Amino acid sequence: MTSQEQLLSTALHDIVAEQPFEPDLVAIERRGRRLRRRATIRFAGAGVAVTVAAVAIGTSVGPRGRPDVAEPPLLLLADKIATAPKVPGDATLIKSDEAEDSGKRSVGWELWGDDGTGYVSLDRDRLPTLVAGHNSVREPAFVQDVAAAEYAAKADLDRARERMAYDAFGRDTHPANPKYEVDDWIWTNSVNALKVGAGNPAVREGVMRLISTLPHVTVEPTVTNGKPTLTLTDNEPAVEAGIRSMPAFTQILVVTADTGVPVRFHGYIGKKDTGGGTNYEISRVTLADVAAGRF
Repeated sequence: MTSQEQLLSTALHDIVAEQPFEPDLVAIERRGRRLRRRATIRFAGAGVAVTVAAVAIGTSVGPRGRPDVAEPPLLLLADKIATAPKVPGDATLIKSDEAEDSGKRSVGWELWGDDGTGYVSLDRDRLPTLVAGHNSVREPAFVQDVAAAEYAAKADLDRARERMAYDAFGRDTHPANPKYEVDDWIWTNSVNALKVGAGNPAVREGVMRLISTLPHVTVEPTVTNGKPTLTLTDNEPAVEAGIRSMPAFTQILVVTADTGVPVRFHGYIGKKDTGGGTNYEISRVTLADVAAGRF
């Protein structure tokens, strides 16, 4: 790996580096905030034309629970994903375009296998070498996020919410956790799952069902680069609650209207939108093809 690629790999490991053996609410909250900051800043580009590659959309799944409070557009999208044909592949290829604070643009590549292995590079042409050499990172938190999303696609949403909120932290549910904290964790972990598992239709379906349960998320039909999209906006109010205090923040996730593939993400703390954001190009591939340079 180059030094910059090593920094990317190290950044991924930092996300789960401070998980305590014993439940620690303060540490859990810190992790949630780190994830939000990472999602907001990492590969945060603005004003870039995004081409979303054709990606597999869902296969039939089993019975699902319905939330008491739901955004109908997301459930309609989840149903559309579930009944669409499935495209072969065992990995998600992600191109992320970022605008750095200096004004320079930076492009990064990530490849996430359905088995949880990940490969990161600033150069697309280096991915075959990384995959062929098994030079991968494995992030347990991301693996748990993806598993929770897949569970949500075929099972009860109440239990799926618990899994998405808590499993990535390696702990059991805690009834004393305020709902706003749980909802925050579900949003953060769902966005992470959608990114690294975007090529997997079951992940996209489950994420849409989970986000449909979040009261602070609004859904608006939009058009991005001439294509129908849905813009999901998470407006979290400020909370003053001692160690559980949280600043007001807004995060915006744009997905394709027919597949749920992420197109763009950005967020900001407070009331002022400073622009920026992450633009995505995502495709479904196989690890074997990438290793052979056929992608």
